[in-house]
Amino acid sequence: MTSSGIQPRQDGSAALRLLRDGELTLEGRLVEASNATLRGVLTLDGVSAHCVYKPVLGERPLWDFPDGTLAGREVAAYLVSRATGWDLIPPTVLREGPFGPGSCQLWIDEPADAEPLVGFV
Repeated sequence: MTSSGIQPRQDGSAALRLLRDGELTLEGRLVEASNATLRGVLTLDGVSAHCVYKPVLGERPLWDFPDGTLAGREVAAYLVSRATGWDLIPPTVLREGPFGPGSCQLWIDEPADAEPLVGFV
């Protein structure tokens, strides 16, 4: 469950609408990520949720993929996961953000009793 109460598998359309159309306010950066990876809050019609925004401009080049394709690959992974019924990838869209176009993915909160997996500043 996300901070907004949206459950991605039960209410994917609401999550996708929030990701596409919500106002994106950045909170910080995930410092261990190899690409520019930013955590933010999306707000739309009184609903809010955390997200991960990865701008194309912050992508590090890889030898095995064309430059500037990470955001598209992340959206494709979500679509394949959804189409196959695996539902392993949180809802993910391509959208405009504070640093230009990039992928925007619903943040899935850790269970309350779990050790934090990532830190951001």
